Amino acid sequence: MKIGAWAGYPILGPGGEVLGSVTAAYATFRVTPGGMTGRLCCAGHPPALIRRADGRVHRIDSRGPLLGFFPEIQLADVRFRLVPGDTLLLYTRRRD
Repeated sequence: MKIGAWAGYPILGPGGEVLGSVTAAYATFRVTPGGMTGRLCCAGHPPALIRRADGRVHRIDSRGPLLGFFPEIQLADVRFRLVPGDTLLLYTRRRD
């Protein structure tokens, strides 16, 4: 399911130089009898990880381009399920 077309504009400095862009992660959740279902959409954000109750780690690969470099981008969401004992991890990289 495509969740939208984004208009991304670069972050510009005082002289018009491109200073950077933005990453984003957006998730929605629904409680179910067996746990929870979710949808995740990422734009330039590192992939989310799910640590299952039994210790296995699953990568949710919902990649999209950085916001801020292209006038329009298409993003899509990825569905996942969590059961009691699972952990969803969203993280970012430090940038100085």
